[in-house]
Amino acid sequence: MSRHTAPHTVLVVEDTDTMRQLICTLLSQAGYQVLEAVDGASALYIVHEHDPDLILLDIHLPDMTGLDLVPFIHGYPFVILTLDTDPKLFDQAKKLGALNYFIKPPTVPEFLNNVALAIQQGKTRSDLQKAMQCNRNIAKTVGLLMGTLGLTEATADQCLRDYATRHRRSLHDIAEDILSLAAVCSGDTPRMAQQLSSYLKMGNAFNP
Repeated sequence: MSRHTAPHTVLVVEDTDTMRQLICTLLSQAGYQVLEAVDGASALYIVHEHDPDLILLDIHLPDMTGLDLVPFIHGYPFVILTLDTDPKLFDQAKKLGALNYFIKPPTVPEFLNNVALAIQQGKTRSDLQKAMQCNRNIAKTVGLLMGTLGLTEATADQCLRDYATRHRRSLHDIAEDILSLAAVCSGDTPRMAQQLSSYLKMGNAFNP
């Protein structure tokens, strides 16, 4: 079997030694960088230390259930590992954000194909979330300029775009700068207006 060109990292959270070793061996032979955890506590430590691309999460762990662990790994793509074939369990996991549901023991090559698909789905979801957050920040910034400097929505939006073009920066970066500036000036509207005008080099064009 050909090895993956990208060194994706997969964390296997499974308390049964033989099952964990089987899954880790399959992944390692397929070219993945593999991390192992036997319980929820060690999984949390590894997640925050190594930032895996995918987590294979057993439902039944010694210190907590896999579903109990999910809120603490928010933002990380994960797939459920279980012997349980109850569809209600997968529905519950899916509502919590699971990408898929793998029945143990895994079968090759279906298992590896599903892992590759889950990693791609996780990346797509992450990119979408980042794009949505970026758009939210830009929308907040436009609203801030409207409220603080008395601009119309179209003028505020164009102001940001003109600034981005002049300084060769992304709208997202500029929005983050302005939102950080607003946080510093929170509650002091005249100061905020002055700082925003200075940042955007408007002078007194909009009578802040």
